[in-house]
Amino acid sequence: MKCLSELLHIRRSCWQKLFAQNSFKRPFSSISYQELFEYSSKNVEKDANDGCVVLPNFITEDEEKCLLNEIEPKWGKSVYQEGHWDNAIHLFREVEVSSWSRINSTIVSRIKSHSFNFNDTIRDMTHVLDLSATGFIKPHIDAVKFCGYCIAGLSLLSPSIMKFCDEKNPDEWFKALLPQRSLYIMKNRVRYKYTHEILKTEESYINGKFISKDRRISIICRTESMASQQPNDIFQAVPVSLDET
Repeated sequence: MKCLSELLHIRRSCWQKLFAQNSFKRPFSSISYQELFEYSSKNVEKDANDGCVVLPNFITEDEEKCLLNEIEPKWGKSVYQEGHWDNAIHLFREVEVSSWSRINSTIVSRIKSHSFNFNDTIRDMTHVLDLSATGFIKPHIDAVKFCGYCIAGLSLLSPSIMKFCDEKNPDEWFKALLPQRSLYIMKNRVRYKYTHEILKTEESYINGKFISKDRRISIICRTESMASQQPNDIFQAVPVSLDET
């Protein structure tokens, strides 16, 4: 285990030296909202504007520390897992949180009030995902039976790049920079018709600049799945020929 840890540290150090020349050097607080995104085309930009929001500095440093103080003990002796049940996440830990301290409950409530409509049914459990420094999330679309039309995530500890691709045309994509302590909101067509992923450290580029990703914890809130909010074509049957060739 010690040798593996040393190898990962050496690997991460090499990446940092390799990409330092093109890394993003300005503080995230100084960049414009437009710089948080990169688009493959104007059509994708329209979908992104309708279905993806990033709110930098959604919480303060003190609020981040308060959340981490409550989250960290929940891991216990659990170690990072290499594979998720749906094979979408690599090197991660996760926990579902049903209740928070008074201070942190206020923060989680703020996530929900900024992300969801007043009449939305929101899942009771809050999903907390811990992604290691060398972990990543593969392209996927969250199962409609587990969550509804809107997903919101608060990013702790590290910035990262989330990439969205049209599921029918992967060449149509956009990227979103998720700064540390930012909130992202994913909904509508982006939620149902685009895969999303957290890029590997060595792939974390946006607008030609490298974003150094480290260990990342996300606090994720979701609406409940409701048939009335799903696209009409989401369960359309795909014609299959049974004729032998």
